[in-house]
Amino acid sequence: QGLLQTVTSLHETGTRVWEKRGQVKEKKEKLELQSFAKIDDPRNLKTVEGDLATASSEKEAAYTQINHLNNEQKTLNEKISRVTNQASAAERTAREKEEAYNRDQLSSKRKDELNNLLQK
Repeated sequence: QGLLQTVTSLHETGTRVWEKRGQVKEKKEKLELQSFAKIDDPRNLKTVEGDLATASSEKEAAYTQINHLNNEQKTLNEKISRVTNQASAAERTAREKEEAYNRDQLSSKRKDELNNLLQK
């Protein structure tokens, strides 16, 4: 009798395990189907290829625009450099002229002082 109960218990446990295994397998399949169902995308290969071509064209246009803006920035930087160099040269010339003017004024003042000394 004890052996029969043990065998029956093992059989029932095995049956429950088998049923649970089937349930787990079913749920797993449902989850896999749901994950594919979530791709609920009406697009087909042609529309995906079209979208890809559009995205590629947009990317190319963006790169072209970036290239254009980079060239424009390069041109502006060259102009800034040229103007900066011109301003530097003009400042140097103005400084030299001011120094020459100051020397001339000093020389003129000294000449006037010497003339006054000679007249006395």
